[in-house]
Amino acid sequence: MKTLFLSFCALFAGLVAVGQEVSFEEIEATIQEKVELNLWEDVLILASDLVIADPTKGDGFYYSAMAFYHLGNEPKVQKYLEKAERKADGELKIKLQAFTDLMNAQERAQELEKDALAYQKNNNQRAAADAWKKAWEANKQRTDFALNAVENFLALDSYEEALEILRAPEVSVDPNAQALISSINQTPEMVAKEGYTSSMSQGQEAFDEGNYVLALEQFNKALYHNNSDQKALAMRKKTEEELAWSMAKESSFIGDTERYADAYPAGKYISQAKATMKSSYLSIAKDNFRNNNESGMVDIYNRFVSRFPGDNGIFQIKDLLLDYYYREGEEQFKADNYNNAKSFYQQYLKVSSTGSKQAECMARIKKCDRRLNQRGAGLLLYTYDAQSPIGLGFGRINRNGAGMYANLKINKEIFTGLDVLYEIDNAGNSDRPGSVQRTGEDREANICLSMGVTFKLAYPLWGYIGAGAGYYTVYQQADTYFSNGDFWEEDWLKNTDRTEVRFFPEAGLKLKIGNAFILKYGVMYQNEAIQQFGLGFAL
Repeated sequence: MKTLFLSFCALFAGLVAVGQEVSFEEIEATIQEKVELNLWEDVLILASDLVIADPTKGDGFYYSAMAFYHLGNEPKVQKYLEKAERKADGELKIKLQAFTDLMNAQERAQELEKDALAYQKNNNQRAAADAWKKAWEANKQRTDFALNAVENFLALDSYEEALEILRAPEVSVDPNAQALISSINQTPEMVAKEGYTSSMSQGQEAFDEGNYVLALEQFNKALYHNNSDQKALAMRKKTEEELAWSMAKESSFIGDTERYADAYPAGKYISQAKATMKSSYLSIAKDNFRNNNESGMVDIYNRFVSRFPGDNGIFQIKDLLLDYYYREGEEQFKADNYNNAKSFYQQYLKVSSTGSKQAECMARIKKCDRRLNQRGAGLLLYTYDAQSPIGLGFGRINRNGAGMYANLKINKEIFTGLDVLYEIDNAGNSDRPGSVQRTGEDREANICLSMGVTFKLAYPLWGYIGAGAGYYTVYQQADTYFSNGDFWEEDWLKNTDRTEVRFFPEAGLKLKIGNAFILKYGVMYQNEAIQQFGLGFAL
């Protein structure tokens, strides 16, 4: 029986304990509801019930201290806090510390309120605004502090600082706060700020998507709202470089890459730009070489040297340019365009004095000079052949194109005819008065004129070809006697049977020696070949 009684007592004690714990929780829940409604007198009454519900806990004293604080009975606040501290567990200690911090903050808020009112009285709005803001931050329940701060910030046109307070959860629920937010957002300053913020946001989004044209447009809009904003300026500069590079990558025109390199010599993509320019220069040089575009090759060569001085890549372009000059020089030389040929050879040596064709170019230049010094000339020369040993030739040989010549030739016997007055034939018949008796001496006389053209064979040798006509006669010596047989005189008579005009062709060579002398050799044909020789001057 004793054992059964003890068990029953134990069970009853447990039921009492459970009942007390449940009662404590219900009371605390009711207290918290009253706290939220700021019903501090009700909190004070319920706090006593909480102490009775569980005297081992300090929560009732904690709520009593809180109620006395809000009811303005500061002496009792400290008294009940000390009681709560003595019975506080870990959770209550946290609450007590938070309450202590709150009291300190509110005390600080009250001090800041005094400062704010003093600043307000002295019309120091900046200091007043800051003080009201700090007072509100110390006690967020005092929305009047917050609105006082907003009022002063608005007077200072500090719209962002005012909005920061108005948008706080503790303040934004106030109807006045919402009206102020709407009003502030319509001011020119905040419209500009909103425009700036929106443009910067859209610009960044477009930039991240690689739409640099749109991004640049948005960053320029942002700068329209705030033309000195460093972030917008930096993003615009960054976007301009990205846009310049994207255009250069997509373009088939090397000038776009060059413009990027000129604008951003230390840019993000400068190494890629340089590689692109080098490969493009070589490709363009090859195209110009195939198309015989000298100016294009020279331009590319100069651009490479200017942008990449000392770079080994220039040698490929240089070799193409040298090959071009030598090739063109050779073609012009073969076409006898010696001035042009000489110019190309000189350009070769100008680009490189140690090129593989250096010796050939120098030799070609000398040949060009010799050929260019070759010039046509007038002719005046003594000409000779066996029939007509006395001759005068004149005319012209031209370096390019045909010239002309003429020869006048005689022999000295032709002068015999100056005194001949009478004729005779092969039968001895003569128109000379008296009797005529031949003595046997004959003089064959002639005078010839020939004309033709000269033409260059290979400098300094010209050919000539022409035709002529000659007057040929024979003067015969005879003695004349009177009719009585006495000797009258010795005379020369022209043999009419041996007088004729002959036509003949001729051809030969004329050799120019330097620019002073001319040698001639040729052949005329009159039933047989008759050699001709000549020596004279180049005029």
